[in-house]
Amino acid sequence: MCARVATVDIGIEQLVTDLRETMVAAGGLGLAAPQVGVPLRVAVVGELTLINPVIESGAGEATEPEGCLSLPGLIAPVSRRTQITFAATSEAGERYSLEVFGERARAVQHELDHLDGKLFIDYLGPVKRDLLLSRWRKR
Repeated sequence: MCARVATVDIGIEQLVTDLRETMVAAGGLGLAAPQVGVPLRVAVVGELTLINPVIESGAGEATEPEGCLSLPGLIAPVSRRTQITFAATSEAGERYSLEVFGERARAVQHELDHLDGKLFIDYLGPVKRDLLLSRWRKR
């Protein structure tokens, strides 16, 4: 579990910039601070900045293939909400709430999982997870 950000300062602003640049360079949809070794509740999803994010509500459900920059090339079906409303703080230090759908909702949920120490493969059963990881390691 990552620590909450107490104050949005120049260090946090730089972290957000670094996360966004790394995400774009890697071709990802999002990136969370713990993926780069920083145990803070900070993530980016496209142009969205998520500091101390919290999901307020969700609806719908779909199972879709999902991957992660932390496990390049590994893809598995994961069930997630198709619509969520979340609250977060921007890099300007302002709290906001936003409703997102589809791929963006999936990406936000995925990045929030990283902030809680969870990977998308943790949604799989142990046998399927172990088999996929074994194949992935061999490649």
